[in-house]
Formats: sequence, C-alpha cells, structure tokens
Amino acid sequence: MEAIFNHPAISQDGRLCDRWGTPYFVHPTGGNAFDIRSAGSDKNCSQPTM
Repeated sequence: MEAIFNHPAISQDGRLCDRWGTPYFVHPTGGNAFDIRSAGSDKNCSQPTM
C-alpha cells in the first residue's frame, strides 16, 4: 500500500501517530464521546501516566 500522506504524524498505513511513532488508541466511551490516548515514550498504552 502506497502512503497517502507524507507527514511524520501519519503512519504508512494511514493511522494518526504520537510523537514516538505509535498510533493513538481511540476508545468510544458512549454517545459521541471518545477516549484518545497516546502510548507515550515507553510505547505502552496500558500504563498510567505519572
């Protein structure tokens, strides 16, 4: 698949990524609300941010 965008925040497969190159985690929380998280520098989305 050819990259559509040439931008550091867009992965080769078209996903929006954080500054460490990891795709954002988007989780619907109900209605029209979403929880959007970055995995951060440790690239682990399950760890709480200190």
